[in-house]
Amino acid sequence: MKRILLMFVLLMCAVTSAWAEKTPQAIWCRNNKTMYFTNDETIYAPGDTYDGETVTNVWSGVDVTNAIGTTLRRPLWVDVVSNSLQEVRFDPSFSDVRPISTESWFEDCRNLASVEGLEYLNTSEVKRTLSMFYNCKSLTTLDVNSFDLRKVTVALAMFGCCENLVTIYCDNDWSEMFHEEQYIFRNCYKLKGAVSFSNTEDHVTSAMANPVTGYFTKRWPINFNPIGNGTIVASDDNPYTNQTVTLAPVPDDGYALFDILVTKQ
Repeated sequence: MKRILLMFVLLMCAVTSAWAEKTPQAIWCRNNKTMYFTNDETIYAPGDTYDGETVTNVWSGVDVTNAIGTTLRRPLWVDVVSNSLQEVRFDPSFSDVRPISTESWFEDCRNLASVEGLEYLNTSEVKRTLSMFYNCKSLTTLDVNSFDLRKVTVALAMFGCCENLVTIYCDNDWSEMFHEEQYIFRNCYKLKGAVSFSNTEDHVTSAMANPVTGYFTKRWPINFNPIGNGTIVASDDNPYTNQTVTLAPVPDDGYALFDILVTKQ
């Protein structure tokens, strides 16, 4: 009987652990000037270690998601990190989080040069992206191809004053997503996609948020038809327009390359 009871207790512990509640967190590590966005069972605190770095500040819950019922506009972390932040990393776990606003998330972060894992930022419920990257003067590239902005009502200055931003990777036409035209590109002097940037009134709106006649740069996925007796490796399997890609055939032992046919579809 004791053995059966012990097995039951162990099983209950395992089930409880598997269903432990996760908390969305924005973690600031001052030593490596990086902010991490994660959705974790562990609640981090200043002095803890995250990704091998000492945690300086943590914001969690509604401070990250701006959940319904809160009045937060500018995130609490901006004034703390804006002068020092150089890198942002979104953990895959953050894809389960549904923020309703990304307004001013990185506003005035002039030294922010790299944003990794934006594909893990789920924007399907976001209503405001106002000034999200405003005045991020060190950013040169952004990949927002995964963004779903169909519920956004305010996107003013989303990329405004990103003076060194050259490339925004996105295959989608955002001009069809917004309910009304938004001024999102003002003073992005170096930006170039399908066309080069113009700071005139009619060329800084969401109408230019597309990869055909606007400022977005489209990527072209490389798909390999099934082949036998070997593999083909691409230097980049999702290249952007005009990027050079190296294809490296790797025949199986005893076989040699005969031919490669590349088609554009």
